[in-house]
Amino acid sequence: MTKKAISYKDFINMFSAGLNNLYEFKDYVNSLNVFPVPDGDTGSNMYITLKDALNLGENNKYDKETLKIISNNAIYSSRGNSGTILSMFIKGLFDNIPDGEDISHKDIVKSFSAGCKSARKCLDKPVEGTIITIMDETSKEMLMSMKYRDTLDQILQNGLKKAKVTLAKTPEMLPILKKAGVVDAGGQGFIYILEGMSNEYSNIYSQLEYRENSGKLSNVVFGIHRNINRKLSKVTANISIDNLKSIYSVLKLPDITSVWKRKIELKYDVEFIINSIGKEKELHSLLRKYGDSIIIVETDVATKVHIHTNQPEDVLKEVSGNIGEIRNETVEDMAQQRNDVVADMQKDYKVIVLIKNYGFESLIKGFNINNVFNVNSPSVNEIIKLINIIDCDKIIFLVADKNLEIVSKQAILNAKKSGTVLTFKNEAYLLNSLMNYNKSECYEDVIEKLQVKNGFKAANITISAKVCKFDGINLDKGDYISILDNNIIATSKDIEQCILNTLAKLKTEFSSLVTIYINNEYISKEMIDKIKMRNSDLELDIYNTGKSNFIAIISVE
Repeated sequence: MTKKAISYKDFINMFSAGLNNLYEFKDYVNSLNVFPVPDGDTGSNMYITLKDALNLGENNKYDKETLKIISNNAIYSSRGNSGTILSMFIKGLFDNIPDGEDISHKDIVKSFSAGCKSARKCLDKPVEGTIITIMDETSKEMLMSMKYRDTLDQILQNGLKKAKVTLAKTPEMLPILKKAGVVDAGGQGFIYILEGMSNEYSNIYSQLEYRENSGKLSNVVFGIHRNINRKLSKVTANISIDNLKSIYSVLKLPDITSVWKRKIELKYDVEFIINSIGKEKELHSLLRKYGDSIIIVETDVATKVHIHTNQPEDVLKEVSGNIGEIRNETVEDMAQQRNDVVADMQKDYKVIVLIKNYGFESLIKGFNINNVFNVNSPSVNEIIKLINIIDCDKIIFLVADKNLEIVSKQAILNAKKSGTVLTFKNEAYLLNSLMNYNKSECYEDVIEKLQVKNGFKAANITISAKVCKFDGINLDKGDYISILDNNIIATSKDIEQCILNTLAKLKTEFSSLVTIYINNEYISKEMIDKIKMRNSDLELDIYNTGKSNFIAIISVE
């Protein structure tokens, strides 16, 4: 990297930083979501779209071909209205980056502009006061800043400032936003991505400055800078309690409930992929009679389509019959999603899940649990802040860690609230309990149902921290241990063998489903393929939880 160019790796890392920043605020973005449909998923959809786009699998190279992979990933993984617009921005930006050893700052700014134009072009009827407006104004400011020969750091910061100013004006452009007293959700999500990217580049740029300076003083300063960043990363890894206040204050705005309760004219969010290209005009002509929010995006080999409609079956049937074969179709009931959010606002209790493993968040939210917080070691005061911000009569905490149990119980007492803490042996047990969760039931019934035992078993695989003897078993430091109900059921010096031994102990003739939650730092795709082959008699589900604080959890039901 030089002061006038950036490596492919650093460029992709900027988007990863944008993703991480969006993750911190996606629930807030969800709470702003009133246009085009108040279904409360804009932040989540943008996050999932970008997260899956950046999933490079086994690819460990950083070049133009890597950008192509991300570009296609974005299209195929896009979710919802804002997610699809974001995917088209990514495609337009990444496809216009020229091939080479690195990427010039001039090419980044020009490609950013191309991404914004691409996003607008994919819309059948662009609406001002939305993410499209934010993108356009940001791009114009960045191009202007480039003309003044600003550094990329200055260009990004100027673009971010313009984006924030434009976002503040969106209620004047779109009456529904003004009525609800909020800014545009998609635009806010885009700003969080841009903010993360700008901060990451500032960090990269400052390190370059340090490396270019000679002498001991600059080395000392760089060391201090790096140490501060490490400490900050530890702080920000904990729950961002203060950011939550804005989420719940938005949900309690006087006019927001009436906006969220308004009738949804087109109930279903429909997305699908067509295994052909070059049919954009025919698609627009066909789809307009069925609904709105039509977005059509093409890759080199396929077309992604998004529409809001009341006739999902007719849409899918007519497209497949007249345009081409479709796949990956999804149909979501936005009215039901909206009803779930409104019902959650009106309950006298809240279910709050505290987890230490980030990879379980999306699985837990799949059970209609909105309050899921990824924490490390929160203090009692931090949990009290959380309770006060969420502000409801009764609390049900779900945790899978003894330390979280202790601080949660103490927080309920100190906050002088009614509540209970349900503790599970690991996250798999917690997920299993949610099979019985019905958010429409009363506080007492929910607690009772969450504690129902059903013969479910889940073993946790970890590593021995030292040479010791446990349950009569001699263990060396680094041995893999499988623990079920506080008893060791398998050990091995090889992780794959430990998993196989655990499966042999857990499965019975009555086992119908085995789920393995894996930490990808320890368990590779090749290893999973071997385990599946050795257990072909079982229905195996695998969930990659990323870099977690466990190696694997294996459940049998």
